[in-house]
Amino acid sequence: RDPAVQVLVLRHPRGTEAPVRGAREGRAEALEAVADRSSVARQVGRVHGRQGGDVLLYGHRRRALDDSQVRRQEARPPELHAALPRGAALYEQGRPRRGPGRPADRRQRRHDRGRRSRRRQVGRAVLCCARMDERTVGFIGLGRMGSGMARNLLKAGVPLVVWDVLPEAARSLSEDGASVAADPAALAASAELIFLCVPSDKEAGEVLFGERGVARGGNTPAVVDTTTMNHRAARRLAERARDAGLSYADCPVSGMPLRAEKGTLTMMFGGSAELFALSKPCLAVMGEFVVHCGDVGMGQLMKAVNNIVYDVNIAAFCEVLPFAVKAGLQPAQVAEVLTTGNSRSFASGHFVPRIMERRFEGDFSLRAAYKDIVNIQEAAAQLDASLPLVEAMVKAYRAAIEMGFGDEPKSAMVKVYEERMGQEVRIDPRSA
Repeated sequence: RDPAVQVLVLRHPRGTEAPVRGAREGRAEALEAVADRSSVARQVGRVHGRQGGDVLLYGHRRRALDDSQVRRQEARPPELHAALPRGAALYEQGRPRRGPGRPADRRQRRHDRGRRSRRRQVGRAVLCCARMDERTVGFIGLGRMGSGMARNLLKAGVPLVVWDVLPEAARSLSEDGASVAADPAALAASAELIFLCVPSDKEAGEVLFGERGVARGGNTPAVVDTTTMNHRAARRLAERARDAGLSYADCPVSGMPLRAEKGTLTMMFGGSAELFALSKPCLAVMGEFVVHCGDVGMGQLMKAVNNIVYDVNIAAFCEVLPFAVKAGLQPAQVAEVLTTGNSRSFASGHFVPRIMERRFEGDFSLRAAYKDIVNIQEAAAQLDASLPLVEAMVKAYRAAIEMGFGDEPKSAMVKVYEERMGQEVRIDPRSA
């Protein structure tokens, strides 16, 4: 639908009656046949798998490119395929058709997904670069999450202007090619789309509506706020933004700083369809999974739901670990089973080893997590919804905060149960 997007459909040069053999050669000839037609945009890539698919780069549309930007994919030599054993040959070699070692089926496809994911990352970068090449993007908030997200925009070739309350954080991005604004107002004067990644809705309000905030920049940019906050706070910010002539959407993210650096975050967008379409090319560079959850505030509500499941998981591990050790199980064996059995999850893989080694630093604090849980409690009360498991978890988090662990990671909740049961959970790293 975008008039700037031109799609080229390639037909076989020999017509529909051409033999099946030499399909790769026919495709190459077709590409050469249109190479000199200046009136047609040259766009080379793989053919989309679904019916009616067009020739697209990595399955994504892209703008018309000049000769220096055309990208071709190297065909795999036919003799390489012939050299690989297949079907019955694999069976004769003793490799079963099902189970471990089965050829080119589900197990192989699972490995292939990683390769496809890496190709999609390249495709997203090309798409973003093509659509944002004339639009300056702003980024405010360059902490552990924001800096990784901003760097991925730079890697995609997006013209980027940044600002952070700590000048050294902005200088670090300037070394990678970003422009540094004097304040949010100056940033807004030169950017058409602005991303925020600040600690809370309080800081977001100051950045947007403060004395030298975005609203004072003399421009009306669109704002996508990745800050985590209460969904009602997001709606209040959206109302103030509308009064100031700004478009606003909330888009909290899920993932550790490492995923922010790799551009593989899960992003939950709450806002208008128009703003989602405008920002999606950049969102696709910063995140691997981008979900439009509905109107403003629904992104925050979606993240709260996700966090509740995660936090319940952590609370369960913190409660059961001291019990398991007190019952006579060895800590190392408990850790191995909980991180490889049916109960395994990101929470177990991340927190169980840290609990065993008594590493309680560097993660999201109990106090901050407790605020998210209370937000869900309030939303449930408004809907007259019963969440007994959440109620029990609130008590566990509150007890940990009252015992002085509020500023420690959520895994420090295990100390509450260790004290109650008189059993510490510990593995000596040197003997593990």
